[in-house]
Amino acid sequence: RFFRFHAAYGEGVPDPEGVAACIEARAGLEQLSRERVRMEALKLLIAKHAVPTLALMTETGLLEQVLGGVPLLASFSNMVKLEAALALAPDAIRRVGALAISVIEDAERLRERLRLTNAEYERLASMVEGWRQISAGLEEQEARVLLYRLEPERFTDRVLLAWTRAPQGMADPAWRRLATLPMRWSAPVFPLKAADFIRRGVPRGPRLGATLAAAEEAWIAAGFPADAAQVAAIADAAAAATN
Repeated sequence: RFFRFHAAYGEGVPDPEGVAACIEARAGLEQLSRERVRMEALKLLIAKHAVPTLALMTETGLLEQVLGGVPLLASFSNMVKLEAALALAPDAIRRVGALAISVIEDAERLRERLRLTNAEYERLASMVEGWRQISAGLEEQEARVLLYRLEPERFTDRVLLAWTRAPQGMADPAWRRLATLPMRWSAPVFPLKAADFIRRGVPRGPRLGATLAAAEEAWIAAGFPADAAQVAAIADAAAAATN
């Protein structure tokens, strides 16, 4: 709580006696409830002075004790800058990812240490699952497919995590274009339903599900067309392939 209050309201260097007292009492961290640690940690991560405060906590050894792993301060600092540059609200879970996630085991550890909800854990797992495959060179259609599959929040999570660790740096225009895709393009809803294929003679059951899935993949590959004739042609081809 001392560090959280300093991050939110403090200015300059925190009280040295207070820091010393925290260091002296750090063994007591393990006696605190995980729920209490979670509450203070998540508030600290979105506080105004989170970056210098976390740097101090790292110097004292307290942050590693809270996280159960080595903090990635440069990645966290970059995430704070990116959220500000893109006019995004500070997001505690996204910042946890930047600070402490590299592999799925990190997410699993934090799920326990910070008493993450299932939804919070799943966001971290999604971030770690694919951030290494994302680069500023991703083509527009590839990025749209990713946004369609992930939806905006998880797309942004994954792209920003990759950007925080990219060698090109924060000012790279290609990264910015990728990160702002959800602001420029809304993924459409797949326009075909089961009834469209039943009318085309596809029987109910596994074949119907497979036909729907194949048609959706063809629609995605075609660039998400909205034209009725194009959509009908995709449906016809998918139905013919399974009949």
